[in-house]
Amino acid sequence: MMVSDIVPGLAFQDTVFLDGGTLTVRHESHGENAGSRLELHAEIDGPRAEELAADLAGLDEVLAADLAGLIALVESEHAPR
Repeated sequence: MMVSDIVPGLAFQDTVFLDGGTLTVRHESHGENAGSRLELHAEIDGPRAEELAADLAGLDEVLAADLAGLIALVESEHAPR
């Protein structure tokens, strides 16, 4: 995996090189009123993109705990001071 883009205070993007494709995930945080909005955008490219997407379809459940931790971190950084 490599970090393929950084926008300080707003976003980062990582790319994972897989056998037959790449998985790129962009993580963005946006402060909103009394909280935050976190967006994740994922894209799979390459000759095996469809097969890899099917293999990775169950990741939602696996990543739920990580996402909750990331949301807590983002909210603490956007909290009023």
